[in-house]
Amino acid sequence: MESSGAGKRSAIIYCGLVFMVSWSLWIAASNLGDATTEVSFLFFHLDLSQKSVLVMFGNVVPGIVAVIMKLLDDERPLRSFLVRLWSPKSPKFLYAFAVVAPLAVNLTMFLAQENLKLSALSSLGVGDFVRLFFVNILLAPLWEEIGWRGYLLPALSKQAGLGRAALGVGLIWGSWHFVLYHSVLRVSMYSYLISFGVIVAMAVVLAVLYSASGNGLLLPILFHTSWNAATNWVIGAEPRYNLGPIMVQAIAMWVLAGLAWFCYRRLRDEPLSPLDGSYPSR
Repeated sequence: MESSGAGKRSAIIYCGLVFMVSWSLWIAASNLGDATTEVSFLFFHLDLSQKSVLVMFGNVVPGIVAVIMKLLDDERPLRSFLVRLWSPKSPKFLYAFAVVAPLAVNLTMFLAQENLKLSALSSLGVGDFVRLFFVNILLAPLWEEIGWRGYLLPALSKQAGLGRAALGVGLIWGSWHFVLYHSVLRVSMYSYLISFGVIVAMAVVLAVLYSASGNGLLLPILFHTSWNAATNWVIGAEPRYNLGPIMVQAIAMWVLAGLAWFCYRRLRDEPLSPLDGSYPSR
């Protein structure tokens, strides 16, 4: 079993490497123009700007660093990650929750912006959401969840328990986004702080899904993918949002986090496992 000191050192080294590499890539991206480069993967052929490529690489750094550190620390790291990508213990309704809940939160923001006019939903194409979902799933959601939930959350849970670890990961995860939001996306500090709050709340939901599925990553990946796809979906239809609808989104995510944690504690009231900080399955 990994000692407390070694676990803390691993978490600190992990966070330091992820921040250093991702922020370097994003800062470099912020200084690039709109020159494009062709990216081919399987049957996909995309013309992406060099800026977008660096942003994408910065997004996947958490997972890559986690895999490298597992390769150095564990005897069978790749097998352990592959096992975590499947969630055999998950109740079926959690799969629906992981996809539908982020969609509902973002549609609530969209309807708030449109003054609750249901007719505005006609501007959203379901096919666009599906396309965004499958484009996103192999990019940031997959690699971020391998890193933040697959590597850092278990390391912190051993020291502090699942609840405090979830909040800790959320604070680190939200801070990690700062350079992306400030230097690349050029959002205001006020907008970043609202997004920071949403990220922390989402970290709680993702931690619940991770532990409720027997420490599997599939449910967090699905939730994260649905969130990214739904956010881009509604922003594509309505690029500019007032403060009110944005706050509605943030409040809805915190309500969702509170409900997820409450239900989880009611269903899993055993003490935390001393080995991995998760609740044992019944």
